[in-house]
Amino acid sequence: MYLCKLHGSISWTEDDHGLFPIRETWPQDAPSKIMIFPTPAKQNSSLGSPYSDLFREFQSRIVREQSVLITMGYAYGDEHLNNIIYQALTIPTFRLIVFADPESEGDIDKLRALSDPRIWIIGGSGPPGGAPAHFFSTIVEHLLPRRPYDRIDDAVKLVMQTMAAGSAATVGGSGDD
Repeated sequence: MYLCKLHGSISWTEDDHGLFPIRETWPQDAPSKIMIFPTPAKQNSSLGSPYSDLFREFQSRIVREQSVLITMGYAYGDEHLNNIIYQALTIPTFRLIVFADPESEGDIDKLRALSDPRIWIIGGSGPPGGAPAHFFSTIVEHLLPRRPYDRIDDAVKLVMQTMAAGSAATVGGSGDD
């Protein structure tokens, strides 16, 4: 699995010296210098380092045979990213999984209109009383596989809770002892 975050983090700021003019700071000390602002000019900003390297790596990964791209939190509003994704859709073995509101308009609606069985748009209502299915919290809590030792930890916790509840019930006794 290859995880690629294409846009800058809010903790990346411009730094006027060095090979890569970027510095990571947290907490953010100069909000006016946050990288790649959400403006029409951001495509031009993304052409410099380190973004050009990230985009090149992203493109080389998703155009490989049997690639699957999973997106969440992306509304498909960035033409330069969409062009890379549409290029990948020309490869018959490519798959696209989009976590988004199924009622989304714009480019997500265009993807839905393609009726391509390789494009899955996952969203809608989540668990009762919880966040929608396409929200990051729901994906992490309910859709991602759990590691085996997490299940073991949960089983041990359940046993301990059951034993604690049983001993609490017998501490007071029934008076029949």
